[in-house]
Amino acid sequence: MPGYGQSITPDAPLDLTTQMSRFAQVQSLWGVSRPHVVAHDIGGAVALGAHLLRDCGYSSLFLWDIVTLDPWGSPFFRLVADHPEVFAQLPDALHAALVREYIAGAIPHGLPAEQLDALVQPWLGGNGQAGFYRQIAALRPEHTRPVVERLSQVRCPTRIGWGADDPWIPVEQATRLQQLLPGRPDLVTLDGVGHLAPVESAAQVAQAIDDWLGGFA
Repeated sequence: MPGYGQSITPDAPLDLTTQMSRFAQVQSLWGVSRPHVVAHDIGGAVALGAHLLRDCGYSSLFLWDIVTLDPWGSPFFRLVADHPEVFAQLPDALHAALVREYIAGAIPHGLPAEQLDALVQPWLGGNGQAGFYRQIAALRPEHTRPVVERLSQVRCPTRIGWGADDPWIPVEQATRLQQLLPGRPDLVTLDGVGHLAPVESAAQVAQAIDDWLGGFA
């Protein structure tokens, strides 16, 4: 997603447990009390973990195509996680092609070239290449399992959003998530949209969020 990883220094820990604590610390630093939180992909795991494991209070939580329920992580994802030092040594051209294909694989119906370029660009060059594989290597399903065990303890109104054609995390996971969260929250599905809904269909996502937050005004 645009901006992802740009604030991380090369030696900062990236595992989900650390990111949950970091999100809780940011809320404390900013003096934010019970924010409305919208979270996508691993951001969903981070937001849920900060809430359930770090006692962060939210006014509401809108979860989009989140990485939480097993199984998550493609065979390629797991291969990179097991051998990040090998992938970090790929020649520049091969790495660029790999990143482009990887990101394009999340978007079954394609993006304009300039949008795809913008998503790929931050992960090119020496720091970008190392950061790309280091990010993947740090993400482990064992860090989301304690969150899943506590999903019934979520203490705020929630809603789920999902791309109906998400090839990375099938929409069936959204239905499972509904069943595990209190009150069986509403599910918004976007037809013809893959995993990167905020990029693929920004207007629909913005409208869904506006409709959700409007209920708390």
